[in-house]
Amino acid sequence: MVIESRRNRVNVKALRPHLRRVSAARAQLGGHLDEIETRLLPGNVGKLVLWWAKREAKKRPLAWTVGGVALGTVLIGLFGWAIVDDSDD
Repeated sequence: MVIESRRNRVNVKALRPHLRRVSAARAQLGGHLDEIETRLLPGNVGKLVLWWAKREAKKRPLAWTVGGVALGTVLIGLFGWAIVDDSDD
């Protein structure tokens, strides 16, 4: 039994460079994951969407105007229908 445990020993000194590389890789991965999490916060996503919408509206103002009017018409129609509807479901 003693002989087997001597054969299966791990040379810690030989593993130290590998352990340092693993630790550095984990730290780097943690930094990347923190950056991704920061970018996906609701406030940051909202800013990005607003920036994108403004940029696209400058490129195609007529399409955005027509889409906005159509969306407004649908919303007003749905609210009007909800107010006027007599069903008690």
